Amino acid sequence: MDIDIGALSLNESTTSTSVTATLTKLKEQIYMDDPVIVGEACSTLRKMVSLEHAPPLDEVVSFGFVPRLLDLLLSTVPSIQCESCWVITNILSGASKYVTFIIQSGGLVRLCSLVSSNDESLREQVIWAIGNIAGDNAQHRDLVLAANVLPMLLTYLRATNAKLSLKRLLIWTVSNLCRGKPKPSLALVGEALPVIANIIATEVDREMMVDALWAMSYLSDATNEDIYEIIKTGVVPRIVQLLNIDEISVLVPSLRTFGNLVTGDDKSTLYVLSMNPFPALKKLLQSPKNAIIKETVWSMSNIVACSTKIIQMAIDAQMLPPLIQMLSVNSRVDLQKEILWCVSNLVDGGNQEQINYVMIDLNAFTILCNLLPTKQDQALSLILSSIASVFKHCPSKGELYANKLVQLDGIASFERIFSSPKGFPQDDTKAFNEIRNAIIKYTPSASLQI
Repeated sequence: MDIDIGALSLNESTTSTSVTATLTKLKEQIYMDDPVIVGEACSTLRKMVSLEHAPPLDEVVSFGFVPRLLDLLLSTVPSIQCESCWVITNILSGASKYVTFIIQSGGLVRLCSLVSSNDESLREQVIWAIGNIAGDNAQHRDLVLAANVLPMLLTYLRATNAKLSLKRLLIWTVSNLCRGKPKPSLALVGEALPVIANIIATEVDREMMVDALWAMSYLSDATNEDIYEIIKTGVVPRIVQLLNIDEISVLVPSLRTFGNLVTGDDKSTLYVLSMNPFPALKKLLQSPKNAIIKETVWSMSNIVACSTKIIQMAIDAQMLPPLIQMLSVNSRVDLQKEILWCVSNLVDGGNQEQINYVMIDLNAFTILCNLLPTKQDQALSLILSSIASVFKHCPSKGELYANKLVQLDGIASFERIFSSPKGFPQDDTKAFNEIRNAIIKYTPSASLQI
């Protein structure tokens, strides 16, 4: 063949003219009857679409190679099958429009028919291509699930003699089948749960474990019923154990899964907390990575949104002092907002003793009042709802809180908020009225010009 792929890849870029000339020649050769010429054309095409910088995917698709490549997946020459599948796989890693085109051209059906191929190299390449389709978007993921390819993937994944490279591809593909919004129904992917859980519990290969953890994090973002199905796999102790791992690639999906699991009802959350995650969570609050701290606070916010019994477990574990301390000193808006959610959830669901502990003993009420002049939008709403809930749930301390509010210039803050050009947030009218009524009730001498 007289095409110099070395020249094409020298700078990993080509001029439009040279690409056009090359593809024109390849188009002619790939339709020939000589399998040697066809194989070489596929190999050259594969090298072109594998360029790290600006591979000519759009040109390859526009030149009409896809239908021929899909036909060549059924070639009787294994090397041609593999090369053509490799080209398809790389095209599928590109823009979503390419994935749609290949699916509409019958590519998904063709690929799924080859998952059970006896050719190990072809099978691995086919699974990679299917994983790219599943990972593109939720609509394409659902088409793969509808093709009922998952059972075969799980069969290969369970095989003890499978190559590590294949097992890595399999769990990555399964993870893609669990990913995306809206999430897939557990009825469609539920059979993968025990396999995923087993990998998390027993697998020593980090790459496989990480993909399995991400799959579990997607599946655990679920209804209460689905959370119980996850608990049944026995994976929870391992998830909690992995919260102690410093390796960020393992920690992030483990923490996300944990945070999802404690969004269930009290019974499921109590089970998760019986694994004693609090020491690990307290350590994570001191992480040098803000993303880890924020994710940990989100988990705590879910925990204290439960019953007073569960809130007390967090209090007894001394989880709240570092949170309130961060609220007073941390200037990161996103982290402060997450902590405010935590405080709001606790005040809304806690008993008087628990609320007073946070608001008085930990000085949270003072911090909230000091934050009033600096916050807007959702953060302001959370502060207002928290202060209103304090007055609602702790009437015996109403005078104390009202006096604190007056002493901390809270009235002036309310007046400024109310008279600002933006106006008072409409959604916060109820909370504001409750606070105003409490001030009038407990400190009648205070002047509230609103």
